[in-house]
Amino acid sequence: MIQDLRQAIGFLTRLPVGHGFLHDPDKAGRAVSWYGVAGLLVGLCVVLTAYLLHLAGIPYIVCASLALAVWAGVTGALHLDGLADCGDAVMGAHTRDRMLEIMRDMQCGTGGICAVVIVLSIKLVAMVWLFSVDNLLAPLLAASLARVALTVVIINWPYARASGAGSSLVGNCRPRQATGINCVVMLILLVISPQAFAVAMIGAALGVLLVWAIVARRAGGYTGDVYGALVETTEAAVLVALSTL
Repeated sequence: MIQDLRQAIGFLTRLPVGHGFLHDPDKAGRAVSWYGVAGLLVGLCVVLTAYLLHLAGIPYIVCASLALAVWAGVTGALHLDGLADCGDAVMGAHTRDRMLEIMRDMQCGTGGICAVVIVLSIKLVAMVWLFSVDNLLAPLLAASLARVALTVVIINWPYARASGAGSSLVGNCRPRQATGINCVVMLILLVISPQAFAVAMIGAALGVLLVWAIVARRAGGYTGDVYGALVETTEAAVLVALSTL
């Protein structure tokens, strides 16, 4: 279990996971169960940054900007890369095969740039508002629920390619273990704030639905890039939902 947790944190974040760690694709599927816990750690890093800046009297917009920078840095912009590829695919293709082909292209086009700018702008504006009303815990819910949603999607929905960066995740998952760990993660979030958790769950569901409707449905399933887009979009949707409180 410790090795699976290390694989999850080491893959999804740039947080230190111990000396000699190497990402092992053969163990990636088992690590999916711990994605929600990795999300908790990402959210805690962002919340801690925001809290310390808030204590220092930093203006809300600067605090939100720096917290967002930490958010991207902690994840190594892993999910933003997937979002960019999906943006290019949606903007530049009319068929499933062409979408999958564009996603494999390492270059980033106009569609990808627009997708990243739009999602980051939404996250930034939402965080400015949330921080202005002293809701510093919103990133914790967003980061955690986005990765819980990712786990659910990996387990239950088809992978669009026979092979690829995310194909090893699907075949080696442990659904029962993942369900149990996800329930613990969600219980922690529920205890922190029942009202915020309920609203965040609605936002997470809308984020997942949005990615399915715009990308996954047209691509015939999910890929590693679509997983990245799912995380980023769901995080943004949760922040927007929480800004309505």
